[in-house]
Amino acid sequence: MPRKTSSVINADIHTIESTLRSLGEGSIATYDELSSLIERDVQKEGRFVMNAARDILQRDHNIIFECIRNIGLKRLKNEEIILAGEVSVRRARNTVVRGQKKLNCIDPVTLPQDMIPRFLTALSYTATIAAITHKRVVEHIQRNLTGAKAPLPIEKTLELFSLAAPPKQIGRGY
Repeated sequence: MPRKTSSVINADIHTIESTLRSLGEGSIATYDELSSLIERDVQKEGRFVMNAARDILQRDHNIIFECIRNIGLKRLKNEEIILAGEVSVRRARNTVVRGQKKLNCIDPVTLPQDMIPRFLTALSYTATIAAITHKRVVEHIQRNLTGAKAPLPIEKTLELFSLAAPPKQIGRGY
């Protein structure tokens, strides 16, 4: 298949974007439907077109779509967007905890002097992220937001983190 020009690509993005925008919350657009609209497989060479349309919808219209493996895109309801955000935090926490475990395998005595600050910085921020994303801390923040109409200011959130997460030894006690 010959390469498409930028004007055709822009038209394809607009076609998918307007199709997705017309869907109601909870509706699904299949990959086959989207592929037929632009005459390209949106799971392969046309994926960037579909993703660009999703980015535009999120940025300009606050519309979020989730991929359903090998099926298509589902327009999320507000409640589902919240759940997706919570899943992102859990994934981030799991990634950070795995990083912490790797860092804990290092004996700082074996490091060159110029690497020690980087090592200690990595230990410090991974421990902080792991602490503030702990389930108990998240639940503490939620309890403090019951009845609230806006998110907490950063300073207040940090204060709640410190109240919910007791100090913990970082690394092997360096």
